[in-house]
Amino acid sequence: MTERGVTTFIPLFLTVLYPLGLTEASYLFALIFLLGIVSQPLAGYVSDKVNRKKLSILFFIASSCVIIILALKPSVYFLIPVLAGMGFTLFSLLPLTDTIATDLIPESIRGEGLGFYSTVGVAIGALSPTVTGHIIESMGFQPAYLILALVLLVTIPLLFTVSLKGLPVKNGVP
Repeated sequence: MTERGVTTFIPLFLTVLYPLGLTEASYLFALIFLLGIVSQPLAGYVSDKVNRKKLSILFFIASSCVIIILALKPSVYFLIPVLAGMGFTLFSLLPLTDTIATDLIPESIRGEGLGFYSTVGVAIGALSPTVTGHIIESMGFQPAYLILALVLLVTIPLLFTVSLKGLPVKNGVP
């Protein structure tokens, strides 16, 4: 939800809150995805070497921090590192959470489980720009981005709880 909600509105955010034209905003927007190209395989690789649950929590917190900094409207000179950090941290979460989901789903229903997981992710991702847009229209960019950063922080205990307990199993069936 957070990745789609934040990234969908970055070009508008940059042109409304900063003295940037559409061209400059588009270059900065592209920076987010360029860092995502680097961070996804790197995060996947690192998650195979270290405790992926702890690594995921680290990236959830880092992503939240970067979005909070962005919401607080840093100086235009800090936009490049903030947006680069956002691209790196947000897109690192994708392989991390996908791997955790794969680890949690029993092999006997892995295809079905991952299909459900993917469907829910796409549905939430599709709704996020609409919800975020309503928040932006009613409260502004800064509160909207702070709310999206909090969504990530709320996800941490959920991820940690699921990761510790696994899927509930009754009579051998998850």
